[in-house]
Amino acid sequence: GRNAQAAPTPSGKTAVGLAAPKMGKVRWAFIGVGARGSSHLATVLTLDNAEVVAVCDNHPPTLKRAADRVKARTGKDVPAFGADGDGDAWKKMLERQDIDAVLISTP
Repeated sequence: GRNAQAAPTPSGKTAVGLAAPKMGKVRWAFIGVGARGSSHLATVLTLDNAEVVAVCDNHPPTLKRAADRVKARTGKDVPAFGADGDGDAWKKMLERQDIDAVLISTP
């Protein structure tokens, strides 16, 4: 179309040899912890330097399972947003100051 842009020209440079400083703990929040989201949650719970700090889902039994899974793995209660049917629960969760990354797994 008229607004199509040409693809960027490769520079010939690669990321090989680049190093970034080691990250400290990454604090994760999850939006959607059903079929796919629960799998992502399970994976993050196995990572070193990862902490799940909040979960959100609009299906109360799914949300409870996710919160229970976090507690079983970490021994900590995690704030769970959405059990009350609030469609804006995810927005409230994102107001938290202890979130570094959000993983979204919604249909």
